[in-house]
Amino acid sequence: MFNLDQKISEWRRQMLAAGIEPGLLEELESHLRDELERQEAAGMIEAAAFENAVRQIGQPQVLKDEFAKATETISGRIRQLLHLWAGIPDRQLAMNMNIPNANGEPGWATYLKSGAYAIPGFFVWSAFLLFVVPKLKEICAAAGMQLWKPITMALNISDFVRLNFLILATGFFIALILLEWRSGRWPRYRRMVFGVVAYAINVITLIFMTMMAVLAVVAASHLLPAR
Repeated sequence: MFNLDQKISEWRRQMLAAGIEPGLLEELESHLRDELERQEAAGMIEAAAFENAVRQIGQPQVLKDEFAKATETISGRIRQLLHLWAGIPDRQLAMNMNIPNANGEPGWATYLKSGAYAIPGFFVWSAFLLFVVPKLKEICAAAGMQLWKPITMALNISDFVRLNFLILATGFFIALILLEWRSGRWPRYRRMVFGVVAYAINVITLIFMTMMAVLAVVAASHLLPAR
């Protein structure tokens, strides 16, 4: 009698023995299971669906070679490291293997890592709002300058989030619960979505911090006595 779990376990052992890394193997298994579901939904029996899915993914050595090609250059390694920090699957690898981005990572791990990436930017931005922005406004007022529009827009957005934090947080958690409970596709894209969001938060925070620093320097220069 065909035992799917046993077959998948054997397939995993073969992949590991061929040198496929565990992180990549989790993504491959997720794709394998998705392909099994599609073929079974089309009416194919489980055993045949499994064999077809394994053939579609490819042989371990071929996959290993493709993975090596994606990371053999310095730029490829740097990009892979940045993607790893952001929690984003390597797109070049996915394109080479013609496999959609998949995620075998548990949800709690994704949420914890994304929070760890986003929290520093959040606290830095909060500190700027509390300590830097008031002083910057004083400098700009004394110099007869106004805050630049991007900074004003960012501050308005920050005020909106602060005033409506409970409502926004409640809606956010309800949306997550519904996605985890009702969406079968969400686990495949969870890590990518949260990785991009966390990465964007930190980049945007850095950009606006830089703009504030430049504006402070420009405003301060107006206050220096003319020579």
